Amino acid sequence: MPDIAAGSAGGDVHIFEVSTGEPKMTRSSGIPIGHRVAYLPDSNQVVSSHGPGGARLWDEQHKDSRDIFFITDSPNVIYFAFSSCGQWAVTGDALKAHHVWRRSSSLGKTPEDWNLVTTVEGCFGAISEITWRPNKLEFATSGDDGSTRARKVVEEPDRVSMQLVWGFGGTALAASGASLAGSVGLSAANRKLLEQRGAIVRSSSQEDRA
Repeated sequence: MPDIAAGSAGGDVHIFEVSTGEPKMTRSSGIPIGHRVAYLPDSNQVVSSHGPGGARLWDEQHKDSRDIFFITDSPNVIYFAFSSCGQWAVTGDALKAHHVWRRSSSLGKTPEDWNLVTTVEGCFGAISEITWRPNKLEFATSGDDGSTRARKVVEEPDRVSMQLVWGFGGTALAASGASLAGSVGLSAANRKLLEQRGAIVRSSSQEDRA
């Protein structure tokens, strides 16, 4: 039976045994802020996010944590989620952007084990929640502007992009980095509007054929 991981506003990380409720591990990050705690899929390791303090990887066998992948020009990690397979992660930061990462090694324990593959910037509200659809390369985000967006990770031979699947709410749409290739039911006017907001109209394979 798996354990339960929990975090505190003070930045501590706790592991509890499910059957007894007894604490198995308590560690202090030394950073007085904690936003999200989750298990790395198929492991006994826990990842916690700490805003300006980035993200940390914890292991029951080690006293100290280690910095982990979420390293960008802005390491202000607030929310994150893993895909079911454990090969992908998406993060949201305080600069109203979210980033998709791909695991580059079987370990996934250090920044070098993950690659930043694509980013959506210019969202009109800070990301307030991220969830990954089970067994799919799709995730949804909600923002403090009241918006919800579902996006699909699209893999091509030489790039990774995000395709907007659906969305509602909010006063404006951020489309930077989103792929419109293969979209159905999108009018020319709306396609142009999304392109102006930074969407990618054609895939690299289409460009090669052009």
